Amino acid sequence: MQIILFIAMLTLKYIFSALSFFSLMNKRKMQHKYIAFIPVLNSTFTLGNISDSINRNYFKKTFNKFFLLISWLMSTIFGGISIFLLKTYIPDLYEKILNSVLEPNSNLDTTHVNFSFPSYSIRLIIFVCSFLFIISLITNFVLNFSCFYTIYKEYNKNYSSTYILLAIFGSCFLSLKFIPSLLVLLIFRNTPVFEFLNKVKTNNY
Repeated sequence: MQIILFIAMLTLKYIFSALSFFSLMNKRKMQHKYIAFIPVLNSTFTLGNISDSINRNYFKKTFNKFFLLISWLMSTIFGGISIFLLKTYIPDLYEKILNSVLEPNSNLDTTHVNFSFPSYSIRLIIFVCSFLFIISLITNFVLNFSCFYTIYKEYNKNYSSTYILLAIFGSCFLSLKFIPSLLVLLIFRNTPVFEFLNKVKTNNY
């Protein structure tokens, strides 16, 4: 049942992110908007590209599209290596971690886990890969919501703080991963702040 709910959440996240990012890029007359329909790229490269586009209006040169994609790739690669090494060299701990993920109510009891390793190098590799996995996850998380905040601030400045709090709470605490993109879909038709500023400057001359 949990796997079905997980797949459903991923599907909703993809649908809302694809629709919201494509619509926003189309409104901003950006190129490569069809990438918004490519899984993974729509929540990394496309999201970062929109954020970079907004920042360029204010003469801020950012590379969020690349950093988001790189951090996702790093988390995937180092996460995969960590899982492989754990499954190969510490199968007891791997099974307990897997059970704790699939069954959140179960406790992660490591008292009877055999922590024997064949060599010091394996210990070092597991530690480094796990460390890089955690760092890349945190980096991706911060960049992701930073990009969403850039969009919220541009298209609904007065409520941008409320929107980002709703996005983080809904995504992290309620497991509703589609909330950040859904909020973008609700506000993308608004007039961006940059256009208001240009209008004010024009009227002053």
